[in-house]
Amino acid sequence: MSLDTPTLGVRRWLTHAPVYYGWIVVAACFVVGMILWGTVWSFGVFFSHILDEFGLSHANTSVVFSLQQVVTYVSAAIVGFVIDRYGIRRLLGLGAGLVVAGLFGVTQLTSFASLLVSYGVVAASGFGILFVISNTTPTRWFERRRGFATGVATAGAGFGILVVPPIAESMIVAVGWRGAFAGLLIAFFVIVALAVLVIADRPIDLDVDPAAEFPDGVPERSSSDDGLRAQIAHMKGVAKSPAFAVTFLAFVCFTMPVGILNVNLVEYTTNAGIGRQVGVLAISVIGGLNVAGKFVGGAASDRLGRPPTIATSGVFMAAGIAILLAVQTRFAVLGAAAVFGFGWGIWIALLAPLLADLFGTLSINALFGITTLAFAVSFSVGPYLAGRGFDAFGSYAPALAVASVVGVAGGGLVLLASRLAPAR
Repeated sequence: MSLDTPTLGVRRWLTHAPVYYGWIVVAACFVVGMILWGTVWSFGVFFSHILDEFGLSHANTSVVFSLQQVVTYVSAAIVGFVIDRYGIRRLLGLGAGLVVAGLFGVTQLTSFASLLVSYGVVAASGFGILFVISNTTPTRWFERRRGFATGVATAGAGFGILVVPPIAESMIVAVGWRGAFAGLLIAFFVIVALAVLVIADRPIDLDVDPAAEFPDGVPERSSSDDGLRAQIAHMKGVAKSPAFAVTFLAFVCFTMPVGILNVNLVEYTTNAGIGRQVGVLAISVIGGLNVAGKFVGGAASDRLGRPPTIATSGVFMAAGIAILLAVQTRFAVLGAAAVFGFGWGIWIALLAPLLADLFGTLSINALFGITTLAFAVSFSVGPYLAGRGFDAFGSYAPALAVASVVGVAGGGLVLLASRLAPAR
């Protein structure tokens, strides 16, 4: 029996709901992103506990996060191609299974090496699959409101960042950091299982009429309808284009400051004498304003265009870092987190719509997965160098200052990519 058979009745029943089925798909992507990124961003909350248990330096402990990021985005690049050929539902189940297995492994740790394998490899492989699916699926259900729909779907990530780290902190106090990971395991299983029940690749799979969203005609076929050679040829053509190369570099730049703050913000506020709880709260503030950035940026991009809207995000992130470095008080840190989170929300929500606008949706999962290798570059290099900088100079300030400049440069590169891309 295929995975589709037992859940097809649920999806068929939901097609009769008084709402376009694309919004049900958006809701499924929202909850997947919520638990996915809530878990990933909770790593900063677990950071000092892992540091103490294994007696490691800041740089060595950051290796866990760096490995997880590399594996997450490498797996996204590989699996994106597979998703385009075989559909999202089987891969969604596989991704959830890997995450649950990895988190269970964390609860049974006996060494630092086992942490690297369980969280940095097994769980991270599942993260990559879920990341692609939760971000790209709405682009095949929407065109007229593509930016807004993807903004809503990806807002789940920001909501997860808002609520999961404080919950994780409370669970650590109550049951220890291993027990807290066990709680995340259960949440992952339940939430993603519900998403598998309702999610679908595209309107044609459920005989849904998408005319209101695609006034210029039926959406492109997926790559699963074409031969393997045709899919590879299409991907090679896009990947070799100057527009894609510049787009890739732009997201290397955008991701650098996010990776550094993800791992080091709690430690930054602790070492600055502002307090650990302020850092934990600041992570939640980033998540909350990340949601706002996705809603506002998504809606604005449908009217103003994707490239100029995305370009503003680098300015917001740089402004947030500048506030963080200039004024070291509780309220300044929270204000900086708000500005930074808003900017981050804009560009992360619009990555998949930008790729769809510039290169089409024919191989959107594969394109998105390849682009996220940019995240692997920044998330592996950025936190590690920031940790090295702290060990050498006793401060995260130099790394943060450089990251803010790099983030602004990303906006200029997106504008350039839009000029280089072929007209569609």
